[in-house]
Amino acid sequence: MHIVDAAKNKAKKVMADVEENIAETDILHTLKTEHREVAALLKEMVEAENGASRKKLLGQIKAALIPHLRAEEKVVYQPLIVDRDKGLRTDGFEGEAEHRLADRLMDELSAIENAASPEFAGTAKVLMEMIEHHVKEEEDDIFDDVKEKFSKAERFEMNEAFLAEKTKVSIS
Repeated sequence: MHIVDAAKNKAKKVMADVEENIAETDILHTLKTEHREVAALLKEMVEAENGASRKKLLGQIKAALIPHLRAEEKVVYQPLIVDRDKGLRTDGFEGEAEHRLADRLMDELSAIENAASPEFAGTAKVLMEMIEHHVKEEEDDIFDDVKEKFSKAERFEMNEAFLAEKTKVSIS
C-alpha cells in the first residue's frame, strides 16, 4: 500500500509541476513552438508523393492548425483589433485575413479526391508558402505588438487562455 501512495503522490507532484510550467509559459513561446510543428508537417506533406500519406498529413495539419488559428484569433488578434492604435488594429485584421486564406486552402485540399495529383501538390505548396509568410510576419511584427501591449504576466495568462480556447475548437 505504501508504494501505491508514493506513486499517487509522485503523480500529483508531476501534474502540479506541469500546471506550474504552463502557467509560467509566455504565449509567444507556445505560438513559436506550434508554428515549428505545423511547418514540419506542411513540409512533409508537400514532399510526400503518396496520396494516402498526403491525406493523413492533411488531417494532422488540420488537427494542429485549426485550433491554433481560432484560439490565436480570440486571444491574440482580437485584443489588437480593439486597440486604439491603428497599426495594432491593422496587424490584427491582417492576421485574421491570412487565417481565412489558410482555412480556404485546407478546405480546397480536403475536397481534392486524388491526393496524389498535381492539383493537390500545387495547392499544398501554396498553403505551406502562405503559412511560412504568415508565421514570418507574425513572429516579426505581431510578437513585437504583443510584447509592447502586454506584460509578461499578461502573456502568461494569454497562454492559459489560448490553450483553453484550443480545446473548444471542433475540426470538421
